[in-house]
Amino acid sequence: MVFAWDPKKNEELKSEGRPTFEDAVRAIEKNLLREDENAVHPGQRIFVVEIANYPHAVPYEIRGEVFWLITVYPARKFKR
Repeated sequence: MVFAWDPKKNEELKSEGRPTFEDAVRAIEKNLLREDENAVHPGQRIFVVEIANYPHAVPYEIRGEVFWLITVYPARKFKR
């Protein structure tokens, strides 16, 4: 899998103290919990991963052979 993202968005996540895209990629490669359609945004899908013992959603688009990561946010909806 090839992952890419907007470096400015990654810096924004980092400055807000949120998990970064690097954290998300490590979690995807290590322990992907779920992959699903994004009901709110057609054309996007969502990876659900565990980061720091909490589920996080990582919306993405497939652009050619690249998984373009859009953001990372805590996903209470997937906590069990």
